[in-house]
Amino acid sequence: MKTKGVALSVCLALGAACGGGGGSPGATGGTSGSPGGGGSTSTGGAIGTGGVTSTGGTGGVTSTGGAGGVTGTGGATDTGGVTGTGGATSTGGAAGGSAGTGGSGGAASVACPAGALLCDDFESYGSATDLAAAWKVTATAATLTVDGSKPFGGSAKSVHVSAPGGTPVGTLVKENAPLFPIAGNVYYGRMMMWLTKAPTGAVHWNNVQSAGYLPNSTQWSKYGWGGMYGTILAGYTIRTMPTDMQAVVDCSKPSKMALPEKKWTCLEWEFDGVGNALHLWLDGKLLDDADVIKTGTQCVTPKPPNDTWQAPTFANLTLGWAQYQSSNVAIDFWMDDVALATTRVGCPSP
Repeated sequence: MKTKGVALSVCLALGAACGGGGGSPGATGGTSGSPGGGGSTSTGGAIGTGGVTSTGGTGGVTSTGGAGGVTGTGGATDTGGVTGTGGATSTGGAAGGSAGTGGSGGAASVACPAGALLCDDFESYGSATDLAAAWKVTATAATLTVDGSKPFGGSAKSVHVSAPGGTPVGTLVKENAPLFPIAGNVYYGRMMMWLTKAPTGAVHWNNVQSAGYLPNSTQWSKYGWGGMYGTILAGYTIRTMPTDMQAVVDCSKPSKMALPEKKWTCLEWEFDGVGNALHLWLDGKLLDDADVIKTGTQCVTPKPPNDTWQAPTFANLTLGWAQYQSSNVAIDFWMDDVALATTRVGCPSP
């Protein structure tokens, strides 16, 4: 259960925090990572009106200020990270201490665990335009709102991405200082998410992405969790430069499990830049068949050196819905209770 009014608490432990860019599937392609034309206009406080500029890239996917997309083969499109903003100012009280402005005192809970690098339950935002103070927001061919249509637990608000079909993108991004780089280059995240229906067929999407330069290299690498053919998929790409159209490495490891629909799901992940690994938990259970330790199972390009998904120095985090092929399936996606830490976060109480 979330405590109402605790909208944003960012703890910069050791002077660092968490963020990311996205992964790509094997048998997937991509879109241009350079800034494109304007995104769709929305109303009622949604992104695209007043305050936050909605930008679109080729194919309807925004990728600005860093991670570019890739044009690959096999059908699906992958994109890189999106320009983010610095960490938000902490407003909640310290664990066990007195409350800050808009926050609450007392011991930290699983919803915002002690030592967290960042927590956001979206309660303090009056509309989607208010998100720009804490996040880089992108909405292309989609409407992104902060509303009370489906909040998690006993809270009042969550972030809602909706679209009638097409190639919708609605994402929140953190990038660079003061949140990055993260000490040790290993971090965990958690968000509560609700999806009404996933696209089917050769339609790739990402929900969590993290990217940056490979160590001692000018190449740009990306880890990501999303889905394709209706099931969950881990993805990995390398580009010569962040804005390159073509990936030199485009690999994936698909699961047989579909992303849960029409229910709140606790999605936890780990991006391990030391062990070159990606882990995903759904409602506390490890997704074994898509677990990545150093390598995946398929590529639509030559394999990476030593067949290893070498991690970047993570420089950003992208959360939400980013879809890279057109579909006639309407998207209704909600996210809530985002938390990042250098240890596993855990799931909040309903």
